[in-house]
Amino acid sequence: MAGQSLHSGTLEVAGCAWNDGAALLERADVRTDGGLTWLEADLDQSSSSFGWRRWRLELQLSQGEYTILARNGHSGSDTTHDC
Repeated sequence: MAGQSLHSGTLEVAGCAWNDGAALLERADVRTDGGLTWLEADLDQSSSSFGWRRWRLELQLSQGEYTILARNGHSGSDTTHDC
């Protein structure tokens, strides 16, 4: 979507987070404001602690330019992985 113009309103962003099985994947976060605020996305259910998990978040955006970033977080650690 780089360089595309969007009208104001609702935009659903989605992606996949990788879990290597070392710790439980607990969250996926998204930001649109240069890092001031992280919003928690919805994670799909997983039957395993190893593999990909899909996430999604609906954003309410006004007209403007945005850079959308995502990260994921695992249990037992403050470490997150920016995507």
